[in-house]
Amino acid sequence: EAPFFIPLIWQGDSEYQSPNYGGRGSLYGVSGIPHSQWQGYLDDVGGGDAYPRYLSHYQNIVQNDSPATIDIDLNVNGSNQLEITADVELTGDITTTNNKICYILTYDLTGVEEPDYFASVTNYEDEDFMLTNAGETGMYSAAFPLDSSWELPKVKAVVLIQTFAGDHYIHQAATTGFTGTLALFSANVTSGPAQLGVRFNDMSLPTGEIDSWEWDLDGDGEVDSTEENPYFLYETPG
Repeated sequence: EAPFFIPLIWQGDSEYQSPNYGGRGSLYGVSGIPHSQWQGYLDDVGGGDAYPRYLSHYQNIVQNDSPATIDIDLNVNGSNQLEITADVELTGDITTTNNKICYILTYDLTGVEEPDYFASVTNYEDEDFMLTNAGETGMYSAAFPLDSSWELPKVKAVVLIQTFAGDHYIHQAATTGFTGTLALFSANVTSGPAQLGVRFNDMSLPTGEIDSWEWDLDGDGEVDSTEENPYFLYETPG
């Protein structure tokens, strides 16, 4: 178990190429693959038996104190975008320069790409981070298009507070899955003649935490069913 480990896999040579792949590579001076970066300032290049090296890096950085806390949420906004919000409070001073807050979405491509790209970076954005003194707070957000092919439980949001100068130290990071409530459903058929029977299946998020349903299945403004997965007979064309 590595409770403070947040994986980010930047892909550079597939149909799932990560945005800003070149920018992150330039930031860290990447010249060989595989290249891993730990808290921004520790690098590791090469394969082989990497686990002992990676474990050593993790054990080194997990003891570091952070000057910030981040409360992070991932929800769908009114424009049907995935929105990351970060509530930041400084618990200590930040003395580095050219600091930025980075917003990242990852997607679990396990079974789609080999080897298992379980945290493939799909979206990236950053902006200047101006808080420097202990006690300062700020609310930050970024929104990204919601890919209709995504399974939301496979999406993770990550926020970094990082200096883009000097050693590129990451002062704090936070991650979360989808934290909002989103109405989703599927149907066994979507078109056909009158007297069409349709079975609807609830797929709303968060999974297993929806405890009541009100379905208007014919668009007349009236509730037709309160079942989780209702059946409805469409008797007239429309």
